[in-house]
Parts: sequence; structure tokens; C-alpha cells
Amino acid sequence: MSSFTAPSSTNDAAEGKSELQQNLDRYRQVWLFSGLALEPLKLLAYLSTRETLKPGEPLFHRGELPTAMAVVLAGTLHAYAAAEAPPAGAREPDASFGPGDCVGGLALLGKETHNYTVVAAEPLSYLTLSREKLQRAMQQYPDIGLKLCEALATRVSQWDRSALDALARQETRLGVSLL
Repeated sequence: MSSFTAPSSTNDAAEGKSELQQNLDRYRQVWLFSGLALEPLKLLAYLSTRETLKPGEPLFHRGELPTAMAVVLAGTLHAYAAAEAPPAGAREPDASFGPGDCVGGLALLGKETHNYTVVAAEPLSYLTLSREKLQRAMQQYPDIGLKLCEALATRVSQWDRSALDALARQETRLGVSLL
């Protein structure tokens, strides 16, 4: 990982937005942070850093302990269930993430190892926030933890509902095919 100052988008540059304002705008759009009040969100935007990856560089590997989460600013990440990513183009990724997606958000709340290896599919810029920095922010704004847990509970409920709906569709198809 290498630190950098990401180039502003045409709109941001035209509007004269600072990097802090760009970070804040991005975090407002991320499901994990959308329930936070403005002041704690500003602090998280301030504590975040912008970084880049070259194609093929890993964000993290399956089995590693998480230390930070990332929000994609530009580019694409590919996730693979294997400990090492296959050579580029060797197979389809298990999941892909693009601008606005939050990757590794559970790293902020838990200490379970990563379930996927995630690599840059193309030049990538992203915001990163470490667990340590989040904990510092929570000392100043204790309700951050509750709001993140609420957002996570909502997301898990959505995943659960989607999985149950998919299972119900499979059972319906199976029932029809058995007749």
C-alpha cells in the first residue's frame, strides 16, 4: 500500500472541494456510516487516509487478521475465496467491488480473520480507516459504536432476507422439476 493524494474528480475540482470534504461526501454514501451524525462523520473523514494499489496488488489475504476497512474511490477490487488470488483473467472473481463500496468493514468491529483475498483488478484509489483510529473517534463520540452496530444489523438482516428468498426460489424450482 502506498499513500497518496488522490486526484479530484472533475466535479470536486470544479467545486473547489477539499480532500476532507471529498472524504466526508464519500462516507455519507457508505451504508456503514450513513446513520452517523455530521460531527462524528467529519472526524472519521479527517482520520482516514487515501491510498492506492496497482493491478494485482492485494488489499488483504484470506486468513489475515483485519486492521482496517477500505472505501473504494476509483477502480475495482476482486475478491477470491482462496488464500491467494489466481493470475489475472484465470477465473472470474467471487465478488467485485467498485466506487462507493466498503470492503473489510467488519475489521472495525471484530477480530475474525478475512474470509477472502481481495486484490486490485485495475489501478485503485481508496479511503482507509483503521480500527485504532475508529477507537480514538469513539472515545470522543461513544455513539459511533452503536450506530455502526445498527447499520451492520440492518445489512445482515438484508443478507438473511436475500438468502431466504433465494432458497425459496430454489425450492419452488425443485418442486416443479420433481413433478
